[in-house]
Amino acid sequence: MPLHNVSQVITWVAFFTLLHFCGGCSSATSPTTVTARGQVLIGGKPVEGLSVTLVPVDARGETLKPSALVKPDGSFSLATHDPSTRKSYEGAPPGQYVVLVTLTATSKAKTEDGRDRGRWLDPRYQDPQKSPLRAEVREGTSELPAIQLPDSALRILKEKPPTVLAQ
Repeated sequence: MPLHNVSQVITWVAFFTLLHFCGGCSSATSPTTVTARGQVLIGGKPVEGLSVTLVPVDARGETLKPSALVKPDGSFSLATHDPSTRKSYEGAPPGQYVVLVTLTATSKAKTEDGRDRGRWLDPRYQDPQKSPLRAEVREGTSELPAIQLPDSALRILKEKPPTVLAQ
């Protein structure tokens, strides 16, 4: 094999090796996040089975939306998932947010005889256009003020809510 063909083979092998190892490399930088914790109270009491999502006030298109599951004592610690890199980061980027509160799929209430009952959460707390809740995540460790919802925001239904099928 002539020398120039060997150098071409080495060049191509080097190129494909770099491509293989850097194929997952991205020029995207990880977001700057700060530790952010808080508590959700409904009628002054912690409620299990909720999730919290922060939507940037100036959200346009796909944005980072820090979120957390609420623990039985009402507390939560936010994490931010970046869909473009499929990575999660502890905390939330500093900024102004609309706060959404939703029921998790596993949230259930019990009747006096131990059967599962449905729960209903006021839909305005689940819509970024309607939620009156706001939060600011600041540089440094951020302890957010308690998110207070009125008693009327959550109802325990006597029966499970009807399933609504998309048409």
